[in-house]
Amino acid sequence: MMNPPPSSTPSSSPASSATRGRDWLNGIIFDEHYLAGPLIAGGGMAEVYYATDTWLNDSPVAIKILKPELAASPENQRKFYSEESSLRQMGGGHVIGVLSSGEQTVRGQKLRYIVMEYVHGCTLGQLLRERGALSVGEALQILLPVVEGLSEAHARRLVHSDIKPGNILLDVTETVKLADFGLTRRDDQALTGEIMGTPAYAAPELVKGQQTGAPADIFALGVMMYLMFAGHLPFDGIANSSEVHRYNANVEIPPVAEAAPGLDPGLAGLISWCTRQQPEDRPENALEVLTDLRDVTAHMSEEELAWRTPLVEEPEVPLWEAVEHIAETTGLAQMVHNSPISGIGRAEDLLVGTNRRAQAAKPVLPMEEYVPLSIGIGPETRPVNPALARGDIPLGGQRSLDGSSARMHYGALRPELAQRSLNNVFGLPRTPPGPNRSPQRRPASHPQARPGPRPFPRNRRLPAERLGPPPSPFTVVTGVVVLLVALVLAGFVGWLLAQSVLQSTWWANLSQMFGGL
Repeated sequence: MMNPPPSSTPSSSPASSATRGRDWLNGIIFDEHYLAGPLIAGGGMAEVYYATDTWLNDSPVAIKILKPELAASPENQRKFYSEESSLRQMGGGHVIGVLSSGEQTVRGQKLRYIVMEYVHGCTLGQLLRERGALSVGEALQILLPVVEGLSEAHARRLVHSDIKPGNILLDVTETVKLADFGLTRRDDQALTGEIMGTPAYAAPELVKGQQTGAPADIFALGVMMYLMFAGHLPFDGIANSSEVHRYNANVEIPPVAEAAPGLDPGLAGLISWCTRQQPEDRPENALEVLTDLRDVTAHMSEEELAWRTPLVEEPEVPLWEAVEHIAETTGLAQMVHNSPISGIGRAEDLLVGTNRRAQAAKPVLPMEEYVPLSIGIGPETRPVNPALARGDIPLGGQRSLDGSSARMHYGALRPELAQRSLNNVFGLPRTPPGPNRSPQRRPASHPQARPGPRPFPRNRRLPAERLGPPPSPFTVVTGVVVLLVALVLAGFVGWLLAQSVLQSTWWANLSQMFGGL
């Protein structure tokens, strides 16, 4: 690798047409020692660049830049730095760590940046497309760190708001990181009225515009667990995001045991608990999920840990070998190997994968496009709905949905066995209006009444059964009257039988015989 230039601006400035190209920051030094490279990901508000730390033997990092055209807005600045604030509060661990942040003028433009950990690996979404579904043991290696990281956020009254496989980063060093805290907010912070999150993982209260808190994260976590064990989402194959919103808001999640026969009942019950329609019926925060998850799996045998749904093929390689394989065959890895960082070098187009042969060899979805991630790891593929590509189906969703417009059953939409994922079809963010619900156990600032008992068995690890509506007062009174009449009739019939026996000849003979004795 070439030596970095002595200043933050390279000696040879690029042409004006390349000011915002994918390589426009190549060779720029941030905070005196972070040497920027090519673009590796981008979104509506920010871009992420690969970089190296020249003070630490050129170890890789990721630099997230607020787009200059959006940087003048104080609201955009607040949103951008809210992620840094959230990550710094949690201090690394099982969440992406922040290394530095600040402002720097580059080619006449003031850039606001955050330097974060770089993950060399893949997302959980990429892994699931490779393996279809995970074994119990594989899933636990990912779930336990994720839930522990989320519990750190909930302990600080932070709501992630976008839990999904694309935001779970798997490193080849066998570490798991929870990423993309750009939508994170305090649970007592009012929302702006926008739509937030990913439709397939949106909690019912979030779709309906009601108050949200940690239970909304728990719902998304439950949907993600369903996907990990079943290989597809609960309502797989729905045509557009509005339908996804409608089903999430009005239809109970189908039992995961139907899609993954043989799954441990404790895990099936935990998923059912996490995906209840009412937020008060779910775990109040991730710590409660973590405790139950550890309890469920503490004494599992090797056979139970090796269980994988019989509806997918057994993988050829172990979990972390698969992660390394994906990491080495994505566009990002090829870019890092082939692109210079110092000076203005050629930058690979990261929105199109460079390893076509490896991608074409897999019989996956018929159409693919690469979706940039918010953290510096390889691009993630998602299927393209042809109707969406043509513009036949409008994107977006409703903020509040009338339950009468949704079908209140899931029989017609029972999960197909194909390995598809709605979160990859509808990757658009959405936000709900309304205040937030605290994940704490009813602090003094939230003087709400304690909700009634949750509609699941006392042993919450057992699958919950759907409870019918309570009987009406008329039904109860009628039942009591019928029972009393039945008791009276039974007594009268018993008295008649007794009288008949006592007056019979055989009873008299029997009495004389025993009396003679």
